[in-house]
Amino acid sequence: MNDLFTPSLAAGSAEQIFVAAHVLVAFAGAYLGFLYRPALSAARAKALRTLGFVLLGLGVLGVIVGGARLAIALPAILATIITLLDVIVIAGSLYYALRILPGAEQVVAPRGRPLRGAQPASSARAQGSAAPADGAAARPAVPASGRRDARRAQKRRKR
Repeated sequence: MNDLFTPSLAAGSAEQIFVAAHVLVAFAGAYLGFLYRPALSAARAKALRTLGFVLLGLGVLGVIVGGARLAIALPAILATIITLLDVIVIAGSLYYALRILPGAEQVVAPRGRPLRGAQPASSARAQGSAAPADGAAARPAVPASGRRDARRAQKRRKR
């Protein structure tokens, strides 16, 4: 326990791996925070961008502490604290990705497939005005899309 609080210049391979790992974490954070844009979900894009900024901050902090530990006498507890912060961020991001993000994506995403040719109701229909006498004039010239519209058209033909 005393070794954690005693400043030491004895830097071994563990410190070099610590610095190299945090350089990679910083690059991954910069990529996620500034460059990567997923096209699938706005909730996922926001979560990955936030994760990128957190990784960038932890990576830079780890590189600073690891580099200073290699150059000057610093207690090993600083590297231990940053490693614990790394573990907390990993656990938090896994929890968010597995528990919270699926629910957030489901709230944002519409249910079912969007209708490609669906048109909004006309303003005359929405206001409740009388339909024209000619039934053909009331229908759009473009064939209706969607299952509901196809069933309505089939029922009209059967009458």
